[in-house]
Amino acid sequence: MKGWFALMKPGLFICGMVVAAMMIGGCKSSPTGNGGNTLSAPTPASPTNGSSNQATSLALEWNASSGATSYGLEVATALSFASPVVIQAGVTGTSGTVTGLSSSTTYYWRVNAANISETSGWSAVWSFTTSSGTNTAVPGVPVLDSPANGATGQSVAPALSWSSGSGGAVASYGVEVSTSASFGNLIVNQPGFTTNSMTPSGLSNNATYYWRVNAANISGTSGWSAVWSFTTIPAGTTIMGMVHIPGGTFQMGSNNTALYATPVHSVTVSSFYMDTTDVTQASYQALMGVNPSYFDTGAMAPRKPVEDVNWYDAALYCNARSKHDGYDTVYSYSSKYSGSGYDTLAGVVVDYTKHGYRLPTEAEWEYACRAGSTADYYWGQSYPPLTTADTVQISAHVWCWYNNTPYGTKPVATKPANAFGLYDMSGNVWQWCNDWYGDYSLSAQTDPLGPSYGSYRVLRGGSWYDDFGYGYGLDLLCAAYRGSGCPSVRSGGGGFRCVRR
Repeated sequence: MKGWFALMKPGLFICGMVVAAMMIGGCKSSPTGNGGNTLSAPTPASPTNGSSNQATSLALEWNASSGATSYGLEVATALSFASPVVIQAGVTGTSGTVTGLSSSTTYYWRVNAANISETSGWSAVWSFTTSSGTNTAVPGVPVLDSPANGATGQSVAPALSWSSGSGGAVASYGVEVSTSASFGNLIVNQPGFTTNSMTPSGLSNNATYYWRVNAANISGTSGWSAVWSFTTIPAGTTIMGMVHIPGGTFQMGSNNTALYATPVHSVTVSSFYMDTTDVTQASYQALMGVNPSYFDTGAMAPRKPVEDVNWYDAALYCNARSKHDGYDTVYSYSSKYSGSGYDTLAGVVVDYTKHGYRLPTEAEWEYACRAGSTADYYWGQSYPPLTTADTVQISAHVWCWYNNTPYGTKPVATKPANAFGLYDMSGNVWQWCNDWYGDYSLSAQTDPLGPSYGSYRVLRGGSWYDDFGYGYGLDLLCAAYRGSGCPSVRSGGGGFRCVRR
């Protein structure tokens, strides 16, 4: 018999294997390891650690730390940072340009984060070595690779890639993206790329964009590449099993105390793409080479949602899917432990600046589930159901315990979609979210990411076994209801779907 996790109501945080009414196992708190600070150290991003042939003037880039308002940067020729050659404080972005470096020299750099309350510890130390500066030719003009010139149907976060031209070794690339072929209106003006690809942000649906790339090293900068164009998809268009969710502001939570989702607060969510269905057994097995699902038999099994996956399994799937589709991965980790069915990843960092696949934030999930509805159930019904007709209406929209014979999961997309075109946002399987479980704030928020650490990850949507027969109620199927589970524990009622920006 495979494992089952217990879904939690506030005050009932039980985690482990469930056999009848007996619980065994457990889940320890997962702090960030920064000495109790809530502000995590940034993660260096570019140039790649240990890279060589770098220019004597270059941009050092790092990933944002949640809650940071500024950053500090140090560059030194000694690993001890005894005599830094660069000290920058109060940097408000996620990059700092350093100039006046010496040729043929190895430099070490690190960065920390700060806000009005505290300063994080230093990041990991990365290094780079500058070019010799002797007899180095200017790089050749880069050659654009993808997407093809004139491509249509592109997402608003396409992966742009190119190849280096002939000539001197390349230290970095510059990328420009514009709505004008003359580049009079720049959407992206980004120098300092050390890789041959980038994913632009801030693009709009149903628009044509023009892009070009140049290359630079210590001796100079190449001319611009040929200009290519691509056109993004119209809003609401479904691509690769995903649907575009337009950004907006909604009231998150519920004043219905039975749903444990107070206080209601205003949340603004940026646009994103979301899988129209839960990840299916067929999709999971095709990418990961295994199918862990409990309900894995029968001709319809490939179309059923994958389940018996923990939070870490879902994160690894997201990374594998990103690599398969040519996007940067969102999740990084320091090590992996496997044992007794409780696989975990240590040192997990979620990089929201990347445009690969990931789990939705709790706010993204509720916003997408509601699809404009303010009712308890996304199809417009209130909780609790009071009549037989109410129960029939729930049954028409959701796979749950009382309408589920034989018991277990059902093929995806066999109940009506919500107003955004998303299927099974309630029932069938619980869906993992990125956030650690924590109390809501009353203040208005934009793209909230939840607590920086915790013991339980958020679960949303309810599942096939949620009904009065299990001691829980149909409240678990409401748009605002918040479940939680140990990220290492698997369940025959737990699955996930992916998002991407």
